[in-house]
Amino acid sequence: MRLLQGIFTKINEMLMNHQIGAYGVVIESNTTTCPTGIKFVVNDRGELIEGDPEIDLLSFHKELQKSIDERLSITLKLLEGIKVFIDPIYPSINLLIFGGGHIAVPLVKLGKLMNYRVTVMDDRTEFANSVRFTEADKVICKSFEMSCENLALDANSFVIIITRGHRYDLSCLEAVLRSPVQPAYIGMIGSRRKVAAIKEALIEKGIPEELLNKVYAPIGLDIGAQTPEEIALSILSEIVMVSHYGISNGLKTQANGRKNNG
Repeated sequence: MRLLQGIFTKINEMLMNHQIGAYGVVIESNTTTCPTGIKFVVNDRGELIEGDPEIDLLSFHKELQKSIDERLSITLKLLEGIKVFIDPIYPSINLLIFGGGHIAVPLVKLGKLMNYRVTVMDDRTEFANSVRFTEADKVICKSFEMSCENLALDANSFVIIITRGHRYDLSCLEAVLRSPVQPAYIGMIGSRRKVAAIKEALIEKGIPEELLNKVYAPIGLDIGAQTPEEIALSILSEIVMVSHYGISNGLKTQANGRKNNG
């Protein structure tokens, strides 16, 4: 009972501190060294932080890490008739919105409906205030440069860049890509021409092309979005898709880009 309490205390602690990891339990076993019912908790690197130290994590570390990285619950069949169930631990998505314009308003509402933690950043007081964004967890009114300096990104962060201008989009994207921890998702609004120009400029600044290729731009799923509310739905739909499947088949992936929401 004490071990079980420790397991659930650790999981609750991780959720409260926005930490990523996984919970595991042996659901079938033919051995006494690793009996059915053994439970454990690991961090985002697959390292044991709570539970029975007899569990041999090294024997299935690759699959364990994949479960965490891809946010997928899995059941593993190991040698000696052992089955282990792995369930990733992820706190609420941390949604960071650069730009407080007309699309940000429905984005915040939809984000909170999805139980995300939502932060909005803009450098204009008329766009970055608690009256405009009553439901946001945090509203930051600073220059984008200053906002970017204090970024606290983690692997559970989802970034949306929808500022009012090309240069602001570029500086925000550069700051996010230079972060020591890359977020789970970076999406930037804009036409293909704008996206290509920003990509070229950042390559010249030394940003690796492989990082730029991970940016979802143009942003969102192709649902024919026209209004701010429809565009917000398109963006949040892509985020849900990426959070569950690790990839999106949205506007970025379309060869001809029949529609774009920028």
